[in-house]
Amino acid sequence: VINWLGARAWQKGLDIYSPAGLKWAGLASFGHPPTTPLWYLPFTPYDIFDLTQIYGHFLLLILFIHLVLVASELCAPLPLVTGLLAYALVMDTQWWVYHVTMLQLSEPIALLYVLGWLCLRRDHDIACGILLGLACSMKLYAGLLVLLLLVGRRWRGAIAAVAVYLAFVVAATWRFGAACWREYLPMLRDTQRAVVGSPHNASLQGLVVRLWPSAW
Repeated sequence: VINWLGARAWQKGLDIYSPAGLKWAGLASFGHPPTTPLWYLPFTPYDIFDLTQIYGHFLLLILFIHLVLVASELCAPLPLVTGLLAYALVMDTQWWVYHVTMLQLSEPIALLYVLGWLCLRRDHDIACGILLGLACSMKLYAGLLVLLLLVGRRWRGAIAAVAVYLAFVVAATWRFGAACWREYLPMLRDTQRAVVGSPHNASLQGLVVRLWPSAW
């Protein structure tokens, strides 16, 4: 819902991170970076119910593609069958149901990781960088893999990733305005606190924070 509203605000030329933009959207804060709503522009003609149906089925499809690609690349026996079995196992987990229900971006980012990995194994550094740049435009943590390119001296890949990300930055700034970045940063801390401390967060960091709240 947040990114869908952000995409609609971008179309209107409204800074969703400003007090006026937040009031228009009915939100207390906007926890995603300004580049993320751009991915939801194709969904703005639909209402939230339709978006849920379309994007939910899209997640199911890309998970299947993801698992079959991995099985094939790792030379698993009968890659299509192995991918289907892995797909069935994932579909039966509570975390995947939650992922689809909340329409998260982690699986699209994971698919971009896999495609980037395939390119890197074939020494297609620029293609890998483009894919990682797209992932960074969804969530900033994907930038950690760009650091991997730098450590591996894959300079062309790293430059391509930065170039793609900057293209999204320019597009976001064009409609939201340059102030959106300054307004977004204070919201990031509150979002991190809410997400990391959530009972739905099964990461190691989330477990530590809930066991020892003072550590956060």
